[in-house]
Parts: sequence; C-alpha cells; structure tokens
Amino acid sequence: MNSGFKDLRLPIGKVLENKIIKFFQDLDLIVIPTENFKQSLTKEQPNIWQSDFIKKNKPILMLRYLPDLIVVDKTNKIESFFLDTKVMFTPVYLKTLPDLINKTLNENITLDNLGIIEREAYTSYMLYQKAGIKVAVLALCTYNPELIFCDYIEKIKTLFTEKQNRNYFSSGSTTPRVNIDFRKMSTFKEFLLKDLKLN
Repeated sequence: MNSGFKDLRLPIGKVLENKIIKFFQDLDLIVIPTENFKQSLTKEQPNIWQSDFIKKNKPILMLRYLPDLIVVDKTNKIESFFLDTKVMFTPVYLKTLPDLINKTLNENITLDNLGIIEREAYTSYMLYQKAGIKVAVLALCTYNPELIFCDYIEKIKTLFTEKQNRNYFSSGSTTPRVNIDFRKMSTFKEFLLKDLKLN
C-alpha cells in the first residue's frame, strides 16, 4: 500500500467514524464499535485473516469484513443495523474504466459518481443482508458535490467487479474492488429521513 495514501486515508476514516458515532448518540441511539472485537479475533491464527483463503470461506469472510458499527435503537422504532464507513478522496481510475462501464452497460457515468467498496467487504455485507441483517454503507466522497452518501447494501447499484484475487495496480491495498454508482445511492440526509425516519 502506498504509505502516503494510507497515512492520510486511515486517520480521516477514524475521524469520520467518531463523528458518526457522536451523531447517532446525539439522536439517542446506541452505537457499538466492532473494532476491538475484530482485533481480538485476528490474534487467533493471524495469517488466516489476510490470506486469500478467506475469500471462499463465508464465516471467516463475514468476521474479517464485519462492518465498523452496530446501531441500536433502544425504543425499537427502527430496526438495528450494521453501519460501515468508507472514505473516498480521490477518483483513482484511469479514464478507461468509466469508458468501459459506459460502453458495456450503456451508462453515462462520470468519475465523480464512481465509488469503490472492497470486493470481499461487499460480499460479506450481502451475506449478512441475505441472512436478514441490515447493513448500511456510509461513504464520504470528497470528489462528489454531495459529499456524504448512505444506503442499505441491497439498494447500492454495482457497476463493475474485479475478478482477480489481487489488484496489484491499486494505489491502496491490493484487495479487489467493486465499483458503485453514487447516482443511485441516497445522500446521508435522504437516508436519515427516508430509511430511519429521523429529522
């Protein structure tokens, strides 16, 4: 991973996560971070968690890519859900990717509407969703004018999924990606109003 990229992305991601925790707590919701749980898991058989072996092992995949937060409403007005936060602050695509998407899918997408989720994380979220557990993704995208998007995983439109086990051309980790369409994703405000019925 490019150290400059990592050094900038991870602290911004932590700031975002802390702000979102405070935001939901101010709305009288309980927020449980999963970070310590994931860290304790990875102490057991540490080599497994970073290996390609987990990609075909659903229980380990779901634990390795457990979303960042659990949001609980003690009044039960809204269903509890997982929330994962993502920071995207540069569209690191060659122009060939949107051109390929537009040609193959008959789309008309521009770089500012292309987002990224790690492929294994996306797979994990969909497994939770299929098991009846709600998973929302909150994306802070500095190159899109709307800035913050949030939606349940089953509502997020995917455009392109990398097939190889490793993306060695990535400027970040080598984890393969799924490209998502911000045009079809709710803004954070819309998510709060429409899905959580919160003003």
